[in-house]
Amino acid sequence: NDDRTFSTFVMTPAAHFAPTSITNTTLSVGTFYNVEFATNGGFVYNAFFSSYSGTYTYTPYSPACAMVQLTYLDDSNNIYGLDWLQLNFSATNSGNIYWNQFDANTNSLNDPYSGPFSLY
Repeated sequence: NDDRTFSTFVMTPAAHFAPTSITNTTLSVGTFYNVEFATNGGFVYNAFFSSYSGTYTYTPYSPACAMVQLTYLDDSNNIYGLDWLQLNFSATNSGNIYWNQFDANTNSLNDPYSGPFSLY
C-alpha cells in the first residue's frame, strides 16, 4: 500500500461443479424442454410435442462453466441447425443456462433463452 502497511487475503479454489462428461444424462430446461445425451455423441431434444436429434459436443471451460454445441441433422445427415448452450453451474446438477439457436435454413439466430436448468 502507499502508506506502507500490509494486508492479507485468502484465495480458495472455485467449487468444481461442472461435470467432466454429460454422457447418459438429461438436461431439463423449463417445463417442456429436455435434451437427452447419449453415449455415442448423439442427442435427442424433446420440445413440447416435437423431437429433434443430432450430435453434441460438451466442453468444460472452468470448474463452474461448460459449453455444449448441438448440431441438428436431418434424415440425410445434413446440418439444419446449431445451438450453443452455456451452462453456469451453481451446484453439481443445476444452475443457469444461456441458449442460442441458429437456423441454417434462414441464416438467423432464433429465440435466445436464459434461465434455470437441471442435469440428471
